[in-house]
Amino acid sequence: MVIIRLSRCGKKKQPFYKIIVTDNRKSCKGQFIQKIGYFDCVNFCINKKSSLFFNKDYYKYWLSKGAQVSKRVVYLYKKFLEI
Repeated sequence: MVIIRLSRCGKKKQPFYKIIVTDNRKSCKGQFIQKIGYFDCVNFCINKKSSLFFNKDYYKYWLSKGAQVSKRVVYLYKKFLEI
């Protein structure tokens, strides 16, 4: 099953997340199919527009193919639409 979820990267106490499409059997740090966005939670309060990015076309494409989406990614996508 294909899933859209967050993958943490960045330094200690400075998290940065990639929004990735991956197989649910793979680890978050392992291989992924495609990167469709990013989320910088440290700078999100300061500058919302540059801290969150979604490629809407790829997001909708993977949803049409039957990909499951994690709760946090759904929440971030709704925030992205408000910005």
